[in-house]
Amino acid sequence: MPLAKAAETSRLAGVLEQSFGYHTVRDLLEHYPRRYLTRGELTDLSSLREGDHVTVLARVDHVGTIYDEGNPFGASAWRKESGGLWDVGPHALSLALPLLGPVERVTAATGPGDTVHLVLGHRGGASSTVSLSLTVPTAAAATEFTVYGPRGWSAMPGGATAEVEAYAEAIRQLSAEVDSGGRSHPCGVAFGAEVVAVLAAAERFLAAPLDARTEAVTTGGDADTTEAGGPA
Repeated sequence: MPLAKAAETSRLAGVLEQSFGYHTVRDLLEHYPRRYLTRGELTDLSSLREGDHVTVLARVDHVGTIYDEGNPFGASAWRKESGGLWDVGPHALSLALPLLGPVERVTAATGPGDTVHLVLGHRGGASSTVSLSLTVPTAAAATEFTVYGPRGWSAMPGGATAEVEAYAEAIRQLSAEVDSGGRSHPCGVAFGAEVVAVLAAAERFLAAPLDARTEAVTTGGDADTTEAGGPA
């Protein structure tokens, strides 16, 4: 059916034709919003406009072991006490927060050893998951950062900057900030406080009794049964 017959006014039909190229009711019914249709590559976040419908998710895995023979951190008392949450947690959050924004909600769960899994809700609606550990098998060690958006996904490139080069750059930027008297560096004290607040919130969450922060799963075999052997 032509839109001109279905629409209340020919003006509305003209707007739909001019804006979307729609001529029939079928064209209108098969209109899929951008958030459903567009896939294949990531949207440049800087190109988004207010009102755009997007979904932004991220996964950060920062897991490894400090207990290999000869590891200089294996004897660290505070690492043994605080685990991956406080050791590699700041490194993982330094990847997620600048891209996804401040964290407003935290949920956490524990795994084997010192492993901790975080689910973060960011201001603006983005969400991320973060896995942290200092006690995974050596062969399972990984540092990965993957972002999922309305047009696909993108992973942090492999390879790493040499430690000396990385520390030299950090010192250079710190010295420049001190010399200029500035306080606006994106990795400055304010950002550090933001990271600590997220980790502290996760720690408080994990301090609650297990039954208070988890829900038991009941399978069919756990349900009460009748004398005939069926579900009660």
